Amino acid sequence: PAGNPRSTTTTTMTTTLKKKKKTKGPPAPSAPVELMCASREAEFATMIPVGQSPTVRLEARVANQVTGEVAVIFCPALPPAGNMYIPEIGYIQAKLALRGYVTVRFNFRGVGASEGGSNFFFRSARTEMEDVRDVARWLARNRAHFKLPALRACWLVGVSYGSVIGAAAAHFEEFDGYVAVSYPSNYLWYCTGFDSTAFFDLAKCAKPKLFVWGDTDVFAGKSAMDKAFEELPEPKAKKVIDELDSVLGHYFRSKRHLDALDDAVNAFLTSHNDDDDKEDEDDDKEDDDDAAKT
Repeated sequence: PAGNPRSTTTTTMTTTLKKKKKTKGPPAPSAPVELMCASREAEFATMIPVGQSPTVRLEARVANQVTGEVAVIFCPALPPAGNMYIPEIGYIQAKLALRGYVTVRFNFRGVGASEGGSNFFFRSARTEMEDVRDVARWLARNRAHFKLPALRACWLVGVSYGSVIGAAAAHFEEFDGYVAVSYPSNYLWYCTGFDSTAFFDLAKCAKPKLFVWGDTDVFAGKSAMDKAFEELPEPKAKKVIDELDSVLGHYFRSKRHLDALDDAVNAFLTSHNDDDDKEDEDDDKEDDDDAAKT
């Protein structure tokens, strides 16, 4: 288990990185924007063990481990440019942590301080899919170690390459559903090492799913995304955002687009978590009725 999650120190949310005097210590995260969480608990850094024989450790940050009841695990975009600090993850993570969610963001193998040294351009998608499951299992073990109640639900949010991995990993029993941001439907063959059919079949799990993409995305073309979304089983939802990045249409980098992304993700998670609350209430009522009859 990592550190003491009961720290009450808070961090502040920033939208720019200011120049600082050089000091000894680890380098600052290489990210265009770093949005830190001003949550009820500090977001603490840790290394999460994944895989078997040998085990490697992934660099990660965790928030609200003590007070949260529903977890969201974030899968970042393709390295080397993609990491857990990209705006699409940093912004949504901060917003969800402020709303009380347990949040876990991590770097894939060989990115940042994560071990493993995976090739930046040709990844082992199946290994990283299993790594995502191992992150969820670590979170469950860590909560049990600190005698915290089991999570009510655990969701995945993936961006670009991370959405391919997260959507496939969602079929594991540890997860309740997923959000796929800028799912690269035109380049699944590349993201999956020519195993696109198998990965898309896994994304068709019968769990709640939300797809969010831009209307002019060269990696997630309109016709390809429409066809992919049509093939997905219910329950499903989609949100198409207009006028993203003027060159690629793949990235959410303006505050307006990040707010639109946050609204879509928050509405999706809230609706399904509310459904779970109602089911729990109905089950409790049935138990009370059965008890009254006896």
